[in-house]
Amino acid sequence: MFQDFIKDKDILSETHFKILISTTMQERNKTFYRVLMDSNLLPQTEIINLACEYFAMHRINNPFKTLVDWESTAKLYSINRKDCDIALVMANRQFFIQHNKGIYFVLSDPTDNTLKNKLLTLFETDINYLLLTDEEYGVLLEYQLKPKKYAAVSIQTTKRLNADTPVDASQKSKLQALLDGLLETALDWRATDLRIMPLNATVAEVSMTVDGQNLFYTNLDASVLSNLRNLLKSRSKTSEQSDKQPVEGKISFPYNGNDIDIRINVVSAYNGYDINFRFITKSLLTIEELGMNESNLQKYNRILNLTKGLVIVSGPVGSGKTSLLYAGFRVALKQGYKIYSIEDPVEINLAGITQVEVDEKSGITRQMLFNSALRHRPNILSVGEIRDAEDAKPAINFAHTGHPAHATLHSNDAAGVIARLVNMGIDPYVLGDTLAAVIAQRLIRRICKQCSEPYELPVEHPWRTLFHLGTTPITLHRGTGCAHCAGTGYHGQMAIDEIMLTTPELRRAIQEQWSRTAIDELLKADGFQSYLEDGIEKALAGQTTFNELENIANDLL
Repeated sequence: MFQDFIKDKDILSETHFKILISTTMQERNKTFYRVLMDSNLLPQTEIINLACEYFAMHRINNPFKTLVDWESTAKLYSINRKDCDIALVMANRQFFIQHNKGIYFVLSDPTDNTLKNKLLTLFETDINYLLLTDEEYGVLLEYQLKPKKYAAVSIQTTKRLNADTPVDASQKSKLQALLDGLLETALDWRATDLRIMPLNATVAEVSMTVDGQNLFYTNLDASVLSNLRNLLKSRSKTSEQSDKQPVEGKISFPYNGNDIDIRINVVSAYNGYDINFRFITKSLLTIEELGMNESNLQKYNRILNLTKGLVIVSGPVGSGKTSLLYAGFRVALKQGYKIYSIEDPVEINLAGITQVEVDEKSGITRQMLFNSALRHRPNILSVGEIRDAEDAKPAINFAHTGHPAHATLHSNDAAGVIARLVNMGIDPYVLGDTLAAVIAQRLIRRICKQCSEPYELPVEHPWRTLFHLGTTPITLHRGTGCAHCAGTGYHGQMAIDEIMLTTPELRRAIQEQWSRTAIDELLKADGFQSYLEDGIEKALAGQTTFNELENIANDLL
């Protein structure tokens, strides 16, 4: 018997062993194995390894690379052997998985001979068994069982809502529970975006953006999208629109004791409604938390103290431009600066600055707000994103009158901002006279601190050539994947930056419209550090990986 096996191992005191036996006899519905697991006398992993040794069962290597076998599981739980009762699977913690090119059944208790006999009768063949720790089961629950549950709920909800009978409150609550479950899961995953996109007339894909990476979550019945759109219209109190018009609005969602603001956008795509949720963070990071190195930090603090000139924060979508601006504004506020910010829309409220929102429908234009800003006499004017010459002119006019103006702009790098503004129609002489600094930024993933491990970079590795690392021994770090980082090896993001300060030589180069190559040579001679070079330093310091820098390096080639 298993208890005799444990006793012979001599890993428990006589007193503890007697207590376990006594508890097992008193608890009619618990076996010795379950009592031992609940006792906390031994680590769970050690108990499971001992059980696998005694019962000749198996363990898994990595739960993030282990797949649930739905076909075999459905055969056990379903009457028609097509649909699987996911709620029952989750309650029992018993299902099949694919492991080492075979099919294994996950037992919650290896001494459950009744279940073993049932499986033998049902499948008429020998079954391979496997045991999981609570942590391993938690991974499968979060990333495979729950997604399957939401897929099943979408099918059930669609069938109910599309029936001829009137929709009652209980049916609507199913749809509400589906939406709330997806939102809660996205927040659990630390997602910045949740998207439900129709792939065809029958299937919609749910994905989430985590640390800048788009991750597949599950598929839903596409028929549910129309009902989700109507629910979102109601929750966001959006005015009545035709079915083809986009739905834009904001909802609030309770999560861990806080109300999370979520911007929603629903468009009518070819295959159905495409729904996007953007989670608006209310927590503001400091410049140090964003990952700015010491040299760039000194330059940015100098920029914040400028008394005139145009400051551009540049980067692609999702590169943390707004976060960097607000981190700088927090520093400026401590120095007693008055800040006036024109935004479209206001996403993060920062106490201490005047934030006004553009509303073209109501006639509140950017130019109108700019005229109002002049009367407030701010130390810093922030004009939001520059999309065209009309957006750029207020900022340039303000900077041209001897005041600092801050704005964001989409551009590949710092030097590229010059060409973008000139191409918009900004006079090179005026631009050279007003441009004070450009901060270009990208976001890369941080190595997970919980599972980070060092390794030696092979001498023949292509990174040595791509990043000019030479042939000397180099120790790098990587994440092996754990529950903390969802098996990705990364947790969170950090910025890599390049800061271009306008020197007299650069001002002349802008006004004389030097070529990009000539400007790059000028910057290099002045000791300019690119964001790729910043990233290389952070990879060598063990903060990120060269995998994160490969695409950036290829973009620059």
